[in-house]
Amino acid sequence: MAIRHSRAKILLLSGVLFLSMFPTITSMEMYVQKCSNFSDIVQYGIPNLSEIIMFSEDDDKTIPFEERFRAAINNAPGMVDKTKSDAENFFMLVYGFVQQAIDVIVSCEEYRCIPYIRYPVALNYISLIAGNLLHMEYIREMCFKMSIAFIVYNLCDKEKLSQEGFIVFLSCRDKVSFSDKLFASLEEKGITHETYLKYPVREYVGNALLELYELIAPPKSTWLSRSITRIKRFFKIA
Repeated sequence: MAIRHSRAKILLLSGVLFLSMFPTITSMEMYVQKCSNFSDIVQYGIPNLSEIIMFSEDDDKTIPFEERFRAAINNAPGMVDKTKSDAENFFMLVYGFVQQAIDVIVSCEEYRCIPYIRYPVALNYISLIAGNLLHMEYIREMCFKMSIAFIVYNLCDKEKLSQEGFIVFLSCRDKVSFSDKLFASLEEKGITHETYLKYPVREYVGNALLELYELIAPPKSTWLSRSITRIKRFFKIA
């Protein structure tokens, strides 16, 4: 049965999930009271808090967690208030992503669609939350196809796709059925929503894109290539 939701329920669930990162804290009031500074956030947070949190696309997880937090505050002046406590600013930096992720997951489950995620922060939180729902077959399929689409977007050379013009691109897209062929080819290699994390999926997607580029904008024939083709044909006939 599809999940029916309202804005109030999404907000409530977002708050619950945010607090789930702090096992001994049971309310927002308690969170603000206990976490007056960043060291408190780390103390009360789950052990892998620094690994699952992503503040922005430029968030570098190789540097210390607090340094990342301070950089996020400096880079997002419209979202935070430096006069507020670390707890309040941490909430403001993270809660919106959690809420967005829940909204996407619930909507996709309800309407049976696959989200086209282009940005790593959104992918991070959607994957994180959906990871707790993998007992649902549709969620497993959604995570798989969402991840493949994300790889396609990031590997795709948009300039190559635009070389022959929009009309040619649309015509080729309809003839090629790129998505159907891509997922069919992955399935032939044993790559499904149950196994895709075990395979070099980026390599396979990259190869599929190379084939697409050649269909949309075939390499120009040169005198040398034409000569080689003629020679090959000659010796084949001979």
